[in-house]
Amino acid sequence: MSNFKLPLTNFRRYLIGSAVTIFLLAVATSGAVVDRLFGLKFLDYLIPNQTQEVNQRIVKEESAVVDVVEAVSPSVVTVSIETPARRILEFSPFGGLQSRIEGGSPQDIGTGFVVDVGLVVTNKHVVSTTGASYKVVDKEGREYPVEQINRDPANDIAILQINADLPALELGDSSNLKVGQFVIAIGTALGEFRETVTTGVISGLGRGITAGSPFEGYVEAENIGFAIPINLVQQRLTEFKTTGKFEPRAFLGVSYQLISQQSALLNNVPQGAYVVEVAADSAAAKAGIAAGDIITKFSGLEIHEGSDLSDAITAKKVGDEVEVEIFRDGKNTTIKVTLAASPE
Repeated sequence: MSNFKLPLTNFRRYLIGSAVTIFLLAVATSGAVVDRLFGLKFLDYLIPNQTQEVNQRIVKEESAVVDVVEAVSPSVVTVSIETPARRILEFSPFGGLQSRIEGGSPQDIGTGFVVDVGLVVTNKHVVSTTGASYKVVDKEGREYPVEQINRDPANDIAILQINADLPALELGDSSNLKVGQFVIAIGTALGEFRETVTTGVISGLGRGITAGSPFEGYVEAENIGFAIPINLVQQRLTEFKTTGKFEPRAFLGVSYQLISQQSALLNNVPQGAYVVEVAADSAAAKAGIAAGDIITKFSGLEIHEGSDLSDAITAKKVGDEVEVEIFRDGKNTTIKVTLAASPE
């Protein structure tokens, strides 16, 4: 196995945030941030001739947010769940054994958005409870029973089918996103507050996060929101419309960390995906890939920080046979791997 000296952190496990975030707007906000933090007091002295220009920018930004919210709100919905009522017994040191009723009434749990007639996209984890009934609630409070749920566990996507003709959102292109761009999030925050609006910026693209990595201790992330790229949603939505179901996604079966150019030079190893863990009975395990290997090429594509392994796998189909080049014990080896279907 490769003798990698530096401690590894943040190996790639893609997690998705707890709510669907809709990226809707991208505008420059440098003046806006300064104005909101300092009220332009110091700018009045340093650059008084720019005060009016910055104020105009703020007004335009706020007007744009209001316009966007008014335009898309009819397409943003709340997802509600109702589970069968059941009696729960609990022991209290003050009152002894007590009982309470759980379930039996609807509860808001997340956000969705309309993508076509009768089709609503949300996260798979929002509608993962079995034996429950779900409803979609629009901006006006009208309720529509969910007639069918189509889940894509590998991407944490779900398509809900309802009998309603609500206005659909026009989807954008996530490949054009840039760090620092201004974004608006609209939805049911914390599964409780409907029609919530907040703004922010894109702090990073293509990131993974590990909560409780054995290499960095058990540290949880706070105040960080993750979103599924809309291009991935569009791809899966197109497949669903064509076949009426989600086709299984190709699965290699490794957890990994991308090795940066600096780390590669310091450790005298090539750039690539350092394999941290191999799933049992996966395509990688059957082909002989092991923890400690560095995947340098996948189906002819060089793997590095600008060309991620996950994207390369996503482009393949279940059953495809691909050549994978690995670096192990100072040597490059090429092996053939037959990709399997992703597990639930």
